This record gives sequence, structure tokens and C-alpha cells, in this order.
Amino acid sequence: MLIMEQKIQYAIETIDSAREHKCELEGRRKQLSSAISQVTSTANITRHEVEHYFELMKENMSCAIGSRLKALLKEIDHIELEALDPLKDCQLLIEEGIEEAASVVTSGESILNEDIETDEGFCHVSKFISMTDSLALDSLPEVPSATEVPSISAVFSSDFVETISKAVKNEGVISRRSPVQITDLSPIPGGVIATWACTEEEDDYLTNAKVKYLFRLQSFRGKIISNKGKPTKERNIFKEIYCGPEMSCTVKNLVANSIYTFRVSRCQYTESGSISRQWSPWSVYQEKMTVMPGFTWMPPKDEESYILSEKNQVALKKSGLVRVLYSDASSFVVGYPISFKIDLEGKARNKCDCIGLCMKRDPDATGMHTKEGTICMMADGHIWFNGVRSHTKFPKLSRGLVVSFCLQKSEEKQSDSKHKITTFRAALTIGEYQAVFDWIPVKSGTFNPQNLAFCMLFQSSGWKVSIV
Repeated sequence: MLIMEQKIQYAIETIDSAREHKCELEGRRKQLSSAISQVTSTANITRHEVEHYFELMKENMSCAIGSRLKALLKEIDHIELEALDPLKDCQLLIEEGIEEAASVVTSGESILNEDIETDEGFCHVSKFISMTDSLALDSLPEVPSATEVPSISAVFSSDFVETISKAVKNEGVISRRSPVQITDLSPIPGGVIATWACTEEEDDYLTNAKVKYLFRLQSFRGKIISNKGKPTKERNIFKEIYCGPEMSCTVKNLVANSIYTFRVSRCQYTESGSISRQWSPWSVYQEKMTVMPGFTWMPPKDEESYILSEKNQVALKKSGLVRVLYSDASSFVVGYPISFKIDLEGKARNKCDCIGLCMKRDPDATGMHTKEGTICMMADGHIWFNGVRSHTKFPKLSRGLVVSFCLQKSEEKQSDSKHKITTFRAALTIGEYQAVFDWIPVKSGTFNPQNLAFCMLFQSSGWKVSIV
């Protein structure tokens, strides 16, 4: 009986193992199918692109050759016509002179053959002499020498045809894969952090310090649908997000629960500053769905304190009414940086003006920095934690300054009252300066991340703060 049970158990385990193996193989089959599809579709697309490129080249070169031929023939016609006009006038003058001289010879010989001793003969000779006196028989038109008239010819570059043929022969390179690929798309509230790297076989800048690269990242909201290997008009649907030397980029203001497609390319430049604008082929497309909505301000209950714009990411202090503006509820305040940019300064700085984080929403509060469960960056540069001013002081809030908060859970300890005390590591970055503090937002009771919010309080009108 025991042996039978063992065999049954072994059979069950074998079936489970086979089922798991089958699932693994099916997954790999799907991955392999995707790889085969990528090879065939990109081959077909590239084949169409190559054919289109050379057809366009052939058409443009034929047009250029025809245009140049027409221009040269027209120039030959112009030179020929310009040179022949005076020569033909001279030719006409010479022909007239020859006819005139021949007429004189004929008339003279005819008279001389007559009996000139008679009165009639004498009269004919007198008329002939009178007629010839009016002719310019001793005047000859000037005829230009061969060196003075155009000798039309054409000059061509001896190696032009060979150079063009060689250039066409060497035009185009087929790339097996892009030299740069996206390696990671890490989600953040309202966006992703895109990271890319050069492939090992193309990673020249690791061995040649003089060669550096520019990268450009583009995105498109949606998926690129395969068109059975036929080219698609992708150039117009992608939007350029970044162009520079860095190998990562924070992409913001993405719509939550939407799929975005990303691609990256590169070109090289040297320390001398010369740039080759020959961009590499695009990387393999990478898709990412954003599931975390971006940080936004909560619309105030009154219409007098703040005006919101840009999808509630920009707040403008409208009046001198003292009110606190809070963020919308978010589960992603912990673990992700939150940055604020001072777009405009208000009419004045007041002692209660601040930007910060808090654990309790009190719209009627007039002094956020004096309350428990708060971190406040004051307009005068001081930092307040849980109602106590820190010795750390940053630059005053001014136009263009960026203030960033980043909370990371540090530890949880059991208090005497059997409640867990949560400690956070709070990093504050203001411009080029940074400070790190340990912060306990709730000293008694249970910490609820849903209660955590960022806020701003300004008394004077004119302050404009945007979430970046």
C-alpha cells in the first residue's frame, strides 16, 4: 500500500512537473514567435525602404542629369548665337562687296570690249569712271582671326563618373540591430524613467574617450501595430522627448493607464565639437503602461485663494486670503520624488509662506510649519520639522528655483503603547543644495500613507508654483 501511494504521489508530481514544463515551453514558444516576427517584419520593412530609397535616388539623379544636360546645351546655344550674329553681319557685308566688285569687273570689261574711240564709247567710259568713283573698292571689312572668336568646348571632371559610381556602390549599410537599446522603463507617478545602453559590439566610447554620443528618445501614446512587414508612417506619430548625452531620461506628464511606445537612437561627436548627424537605426520598440497618476493639486473649495491650470499641476495665488492648498490623494508620495518649481514670486514673503509635506489636511490652517507631522520649506529658506525649526537653511524661494522632497521608509519600531512608529528618511533638494533628515510623521497611532499630502501656503498674491 505504501509503495502504491508513493508511486501515485510520484505520478502526481511528474504530471505537475510536466504541466509546469509545458507552460514554460509555451511561454518560450510565444517569445520565439515574437522574435521570428521581429526578424521577418523588420526585414520586409527594410527591404521596402531600400527599394524606395534607390528608386528615389534613381529618379532624382535622372532628373538632375537631365536638368544639367539641358542647362549646358542652353549655354552652348547662347554662346553660339552670341558669336555668330556679328560674324554673319560681316559675311553679308563681304558677299555684297564681292557682288559689287564682280559687277564692276563685268561692266568694265564690257565697255573695254566696245569701240571707245567713238563718241558713244567715250560716253560709256566716262559714266563707268563716274560710277566707280562712288564705290569703296579700296576698303576691306576687318575679319576676326580664329583666336578672336569662340571655340566652344566642354570640360568635365576626369573622375566624376567614377566618384559618383563609387559613392552609389558604397551607399547604404544594413544593420543587424541598433547600436543602442532601451534597457529599463521604471514607472513613477505620471511618467517613467527611461534608461538605455550601447550594445557591447558597438560600445566604442568605452575604448575611445575622444568619441562621445548624443542620444534622442522618442515616445508615442499607443502601440505600433504591425502592417505585415509593410512600412508605416511612424515619423509623424512619435514625439521627441530628449536629445543629449545622458543615458537616461525622466518622462513626465503621461496619461495613467495608457500604453506608451518608446524608442532611442544615437549619433556620435568628438571632443573637437564635430558632430556626425548620421543617426543610427532606432532601437527595438519598448512598451510601458503607466498605472500611477501624476501628482496634482486639489481644487480649493473657495474661488478666491488659488487658481489651478495645466491639469491642476500649476497653482497661482490669487488673493491675500491665507489658505492652504493641498494635493490630491495619492498612494505614491512615499518612495518617489516630488518636485516644485517657483514660476513666479509673490508681492512679498511672509513668515508663514512655505511648501511642504503634512499628515493632516486643515484648509483653515494659518501656520503649517508649527504643526506636528509636517516638513516645511519656508520662503525665507528655513526648514521646519514637526513644528520645530532646523538649523539647516537653504536659499530663499525665488523665481526659477526647484524644491524637491523624497521620502523613503527607514524603519518601523514597536512603541510602548504597542503602536508601530514609522521613521522616514526625508531628502530635501533646493537648487544645488541637499539635506537628509530622519522624520517621524506620527508619534502615536497608526501611519496611513493615504493621509500624507504635499501642500503650499502663501499669504501674498502672485506666487505661482508648478509640479514638475
